Amino acid sequence: MRIRSSFLGAFFKPSPTRPHSVKILWRRTNPTAVFIPVHNSVRIVVSAFLALFFLCEFARADNYYVNASTGSNTAGSGTQAAPWKTITYALGQISGSGHTLNVSAGTYNAALGETFPIMMNNGVSLVGAGMDVSIIDAGGTNTVVRCISIVDASTKVEGFTIKGGSSSLGGGFYLSAGSALMIMNNKITGNSGAGIYAENSSPLIKGNQ
Repeated sequence: MRIRSSFLGAFFKPSPTRPHSVKILWRRTNPTAVFIPVHNSVRIVVSAFLALFFLCEFARADNYYVNASTGSNTAGSGTQAAPWKTITYALGQISGSGHTLNVSAGTYNAALGETFPIMMNNGVSLVGAGMDVSIIDAGGTNTVVRCISIVDASTKVEGFTIKGGSSSLGGGFYLSAGSALMIMNNKITGNSGAGIYAENSSPLIKGNQ
């Protein structure tokens, strides 16, 4: 990028009383290019701004929301004020580790728009409002939740009724390819096939009914 020295000079002016407290920024833009002094305070301000920017990037959007009653997959943005409608859609919008999808009370089924099995994302936790109020019901169509290579051990599924799954293997949960997530505090009931089937995986299974 070519930046005219006259433009930079308008912003980065040396201090006449402290000529040695500046760094020299030199950019050759034309045959008459000049050295442009840049005060140390400018560098400090820029560095602080960049640090704040990256901190905001890391902290941004750790929590997303789904609500079967008030959510929308078209107008929603995944915030608490504008949640998405289905878990399936929401998981398709989220990637990267450290995120949580908070699922409000309601029944999440094919009639609502869910597609089964619900495919977990590595590093994205699925947290319901409670095992008796947040219900994921596959309606006998397939496994309810499938986990493939979910190797981030911070990933969890917690606070749901998991029901209506149908599979010769795991009707409720089917885990494979080294999945190591947490399955905690859920009610797993009314599934055809095992409630939880783990193949070549090492999940933490705790506090479920």
